Amino acid sequence: MAKTNWHMSATFIAAFKACAMRAYYKYVHGIVPDEDSDALRTGTNWHAILEIMGMEPGTECPNLKNAKFHDGSCALCEGTGTLPDDIMDAVIRTLNAAYDEVPVYKTREEWLTERAILLYTVAGYNWRWADDDLEVVATEIPFELELHDADGKVIPNVIIPGKIDKLLRNKHGKLFVGEHKSTGKAIDSGSSYWSHLTMDTQTTLYIYAARKLQQSGKLVEYGIFPDDDLISAVYYDVWHKPQTRPKKLTQAESKKFCETDGEYMGKKFNVTGSVGDVEDLLR
Repeated sequence: MAKTNWHMSATFIAAFKACAMRAYYKYVHGIVPDEDSDALRTGTNWHAILEIMGMEPGTECPNLKNAKFHDGSCALCEGTGTLPDDIMDAVIRTLNAAYDEVPVYKTREEWLTERAILLYTVAGYNWRWADDDLEVVATEIPFELELHDADGKVIPNVIIPGKIDKLLRNKHGKLFVGEHKSTGKAIDSGSSYWSHLTMDTQTTLYIYAARKLQQSGKLVEYGIFPDDDLISAVYYDVWHKPQTRPKKLTQAESKKFCETDGEYMGKKFNVTGSVGDVEDLLR
C-alpha cells in the first residue's frame, strides 16, 4: 500500500492547531461545508481584486494562455488578450462575475451589498495607497519545501506547499514578504489582532519559505540573490471589513416616504401602492 503524501500547508497547520478532528476531516477525507463562509468568500474576493489592481494597464492579460478563457469570457480582458487602460474596468467585471448568481443561502440584498462593499473599498484603497513607495518585486511565488526533524533529516512523504502573495522592496532597499488579509475584528493599536502575529503560522512560515527560496537561488530571476540580506520581515496589509449594512426605514420614515411620492435623502424612488395602504400596514 502506497504511503500517503502529506501536504502541510499553512492552512492545514492552522486548522490542526485549532481542532485536530476538523483538520482530519477536511484535509484527509475532503469533508467541507457546503456553504462558503462570509469571511472566507470576502477574503478570497478581496485578495483577487487587489491582485488585479496591481496589474499594469494595457499589458498582456495573465489569462491569455489559459484555454478556458479563449471564448471571450475572461473578466480581465474580455478575450482581447490585453488588460484595459483603466484597470478598474477589470475589477468591476471580476466582481460582476463573482456575484452574478445569488446562492440559496443569501438574499439578493445581502449578495449585492457584499459586492458593493468590496468595490467601493478597493476604489478607496487605491486612492489612498496609489502613491505608496513600496516596489512590487514579485507576485504569486509558489514553493514546496521539505520538512526536517530536529536532527536535520528530511521527513519522507511530507512537503510544505504554499504561495507567497508578494515580495516588496521599500525605498531603503529592504525586502519584505507582502501579505494581504481581511478581518471583521478590531485592528486599532490596542487590539489583540496584531499581537497574535508573533505566533501566526502563515506569517512565520512564509518568511522561512522566502529565505529558503532566496538561499537556493530561486529568486535570482527577480533580482534577489543568495548573498543579499536575507528577507526577514512581513509587510502585513489588513483590510477591516466595513460593518455598515442597509437599514430599514422606521414606521414614520416609511409613511413620509410614501407621502412624498418616494422621496428619501433627496432622491426619488418608484413607489407602488398608496398612502392608505401604508397606513393600514402601520396600524
